[in-house]
Formats: sequence, structure tokens, C-alpha cells
Amino acid sequence: EEATATDVKYYLIQETNLDLKFDDILAFMQIGLPVGQKLELAKNYFDEMGNGVEADVHSRMFAQTLRAVGVDDSDMSSAMLLQSIVSGNVSSCLALSRRHYFKAVGYFGVTEYLAPRRFKHVIKAWERNNMPAHGIEYHKLHVYIDTEHANGWFNNVVVPLVDQDPRIGREIAIGALIRINSSARYLDELSVRLGSNATTPA
Repeated sequence: EEATATDVKYYLIQETNLDLKFDDILAFMQIGLPVGQKLELAKNYFDEMGNGVEADVHSRMFAQTLRAVGVDDSDMSSAMLLQSIVSGNVSSCLALSRRHYFKAVGYFGVTEYLAPRRFKHVIKAWERNNMPAHGIEYHKLHVYIDTEHANGWFNNVVVPLVDQDPRIGREIAIGALIRINSSARYLDELSVRLGSNATTPA
């Protein structure tokens, strides 16, 4: 309701902790999985890769969003908040370490589930500030596609794992809580920074 175009830019810089590398994370997570789980993650991955259309690759679409608000590499190195860096590092850790796979299932399942709600607010702020229409396509797409991904993740990954061994549910729940907590910490830090009018457009 109140974010300026500068605030939206500052927020998007923080979102580079995950959005720009989500395709790689999904690629790593698929290694060695049972076929059923691998198919669900592969479907998600192929969506991230624009279903084979180079211009529609999601990381490219997000990069287009960053360009639309004038974000460059120097912005990302100078304006990234500490808790945003922590959140991004946790994402990479869970994806890269096979012993944390079940936690990663909960972590990234929550990520898919929450994205549409968050992105609706971003779209509203974007349009209210009359920002370039081509720059918000990434978020508009994910309002719909991540709803589908979240349902598929739950039905085809979480449920089979818990059916296989209910003890796995605890690891999945821990991963979900890690995502909720790490995301909340960086968004809280961002909220404080924006509330203090400390954003500095480069």
C-alpha cells in the first residue's frame, strides 16, 4: 500500500538471494531421487527453464525485472541485507547437501506455497507506481504457476515420503520452519530498513 518504486527496487535486490538460482537448485535436488519425486521436480525445473523457450526461462525473466528497475551488479553487492544473504546461503546449503534433502523438501515446498501471496503484493505496488509493464511478467506468471507447483510438491513429493516413513515428516517440517524463519528474518530486516527511509537507489 505504501511502497515507492525505490522500495520495490530495494526489495527485488533482496529477492536475488533465491530467484536467480532456483533452476539450479531444482537441478541439484533431483540427483538420485526415486522416479516419482524426480518427475515432480523435473516438471518444476522444466517450467523454470521456460518449457524449452529461451526467452521464457524464469531466471531471465527475473533478470528482466531487475533491469526494468535499474538494478545492476553493484547494487546487489552494496544493498544486499545481511539476513538476505543468510537466507540465500541456507537455500544453497539445503539443496547442495544430500543429508538435508528431506529438510529441503519442506523448505522449498513452503517457498512455492508462499510465493503467490507475496507476489500479488509486489504486483500491486508495481502497478500503483506505474512501473514498466514488461518488468512484472515474472511475478504475474508465478502467481499462477507456483500454486500448481505447491500442490504438486505436496501431493507427489511430501505425501509419498511421509507414507514411506512418518519419521521423515519431522525433517520436512523442520525444513519448512527454517524457510519461514529465515524468510521472516530478512523481510523483517527489510521492513525496518524501509521504515527508517534508509533505502538508497544507486
